[in-house]
Amino acid sequence: MIIIKNKYLELYNIVIKKMLSNIQDDEFIVGDLIEEIMPKYLRREQFENCKLALTDLKEWSEDSFYHDLRAIHQVMLYKIFDKFIYQNKNLNILKSKDINFKILHIIQDHNLKKFNKFYSLKWYQKNIFKTNEFLLIEELYRNELLVNYLKKDPHFLNKYFEILPKRIQETFDSSHQKLEIKVTKLLKFINDLIEKKKLSELFWIKDIPMQETEIQVLLENIMDNYFYRQTLDITREALIGPGKIDFKFFSSSNEKVLLEVKKGKSSNLEQGYYKQIINYMKSWDCKSAFYLIICYTQSELNRANKL
Repeated sequence: MIIIKNKYLELYNIVIKKMLSNIQDDEFIVGDLIEEIMPKYLRREQFENCKLALTDLKEWSEDSFYHDLRAIHQVMLYKIFDKFIYQNKNLNILKSKDINFKILHIIQDHNLKKFNKFYSLKWYQKNIFKTNEFLLIEELYRNELLVNYLKKDPHFLNKYFEILPKRIQETFDSSHQKLEIKVTKLLKFINDLIEKKKLSELFWIKDIPMQETEIQVLLENIMDNYFYRQTLDITREALIGPGKIDFKFFSSSNEKVLLEVKKGKSSNLEQGYYKQIINYMKSWDCKSAFYLIICYTQSELNRANKL
């Protein structure tokens, strides 16, 4: 479920889900959509990330977990709303049986006299996006004004760093990247080492798979080197609420990210994914967490992929 700060959270997600269901999971259709709606620099430099953002939105609007929209998700979703509003698809989407049923319940529960707004995609877009300031980026970049604007507004820089043009990102220190993005890149770096640099050999001790505690120590050493000289606190086996999380990340800008590590054969694999990590996030008031599964066999990988 996508986090939207509004009392109609469930309805908003149903509307988003219904709207996105109109976009077929076809490589050419998705590609054409990205070419049509996304800013030119963004689709050229981050085409694959745009595709992933659309996939995320579809999955998040359907599942029971809570997901916070990153900058690239915000741009994608806002632009999709624009497209459907322009095509005047209010009736097709908002008068479907499931949405209409939910709207009628809201009207009855709150004894609402005015409810036409619930049948307007423009109303949903306006309430989901309290600001559309991210649309400034393309115009400022095109007019060579973006660098000066970002220097004057560090908050804007930090908030939208991931969707800035690559040339502009290189102008500023990497500390402006959000912590969630940094940890994502860390995990991709580790995965690349495993697949391409034979790091996988270190996960075995005399042909026996490492224990989880040993895996944690190995990962901790990689993290310490990866984040060398960055203002970032990494704590292993941190006590949080109901137990100990494997890794807790905390930045100087008060951003929080959690990382739980499990072996693919763990008897607590499903419980860890569906309950444990969620409880940790609630206890630490954290919006971002990663669940890293270390698989040694094909059967373990198949099991992990079912989550």
